[in-house]
Amino acid sequence: MQDDRTLWLATVEARPQAEHSDDLRRHPAASQAQGRQGLAALLLGTPEDEVGDAAARPLGAAQMALFTGLTTQWLTEPGQAPEAAGIVAGLHALTGIVDAQQ
Repeated sequence: MQDDRTLWLATVEARPQAEHSDDLRRHPAASQAQGRQGLAALLLGTPEDEVGDAAARPLGAAQMALFTGLTTQWLTEPGQAPEAAGIVAGLHALTGIVDAQQ
């Protein structure tokens, strides 16, 4: 993100604009499934064409949500955006909360 802040800022800015343009909305919507599959493949160490929707959807979507949130935090205040260890600690804490509620 640090190498191309302008790209990431444009990506975030395009999302609200897509609400007003069918053409603009189609592009990100179509690429999300591909993005979920690519992220899941990267995390699983598996070729993209071998990652089925059952794995890509939950794993890729969760990673995409984390990435989107991290991007927003970094664009807002780079010095306060969480680092990997902080994200992992937060995920462990969330897991403990969810496990306790089940």
